Amino acid sequence: MKFKTLFVFTVFLFGLFFLFPFSAKAVSYTTGCGETFSIGDCWPVCCEWECCGWDEEGGCTDSCCVSECTECSCSGIWDEFNANTNSQKPDLQIRGCESVCGSADDCCTCGPCVADCTSPEVCKECGSWQEAVRSCTVTSWGLNIPQCKCNADYIDKPSNPRYYNNSDYPTNPHDPEEDKDSDSVLLPVKLDWNDIRGWVDGWKKMIP
Repeated sequence: MKFKTLFVFTVFLFGLFFLFPFSAKAVSYTTGCGETFSIGDCWPVCCEWECCGWDEEGGCTDSCCVSECTECSCSGIWDEFNANTNSQKPDLQIRGCESVCGSADDCCTCGPCVADCTSPEVCKECGSWQEAVRSCTVTSWGLNIPQCKCNADYIDKPSNPRYYNNSDYPTNPHDPEEDKDSDSVLLPVKLDWNDIRGWVDGWKKMIP
C-alpha cells in the first residue's frame, strides 16, 4: 500500500513538471559603459492549482495553474568606476554594487534581481594638468577605471624666465633674486620662471 501511494505521488509530481516546467532564465545587468553580465536567475512558480480535467466519475484527472509569480535567485558583487567630469582635474570615483532581490509578488519571496550600488567615493585625484580617459564615456559607470592623462591645453607656457648660477635661488619664489643675463650666464645654470598653470611640486634637485 505504501509503495502504491508513493508511486501515485511520484507520478503526480512528474505530471506537474510537464504541466508547469522549470525554465530558469538569466537576469542580465548592463553598466553605463555597455558591459553586460548575469546577476541571477528567475523562473516561474505556481502559487495556486485548480482541477481542469475530470473523469466520468467526476474525479480530477488534470491540474492547471491559476495563479503564478516569478521567483529569483540573485548573486554577484562588483565595483564600478567613473570620473566626476570629462574636463580638467577630474576625481576618479568607485562604487560597490551587488545583486539583490527586487519586489516579489504573490507567493514568491525574491523578485527580479536588481543592482544595488553604494554612494560614490573618490579613489584617485587627477592633477590640474590632466583629464580622464577611457574607451567609453568617462562620466558613465563601468567596470574599468579611467586613467589620468596629461592634456597640453591645461598647461601654460613658462613666462618671465630667470637664469641663476646659484642652485639655491630663488630663495623666495614670490620675491625672486635678481637673475643673470641670459647672454652672460655660465654653466651650470638653473632655470626658473613664474609659477604657471600645471606647474606641480616646485623645484626638485636631481641627485645622480
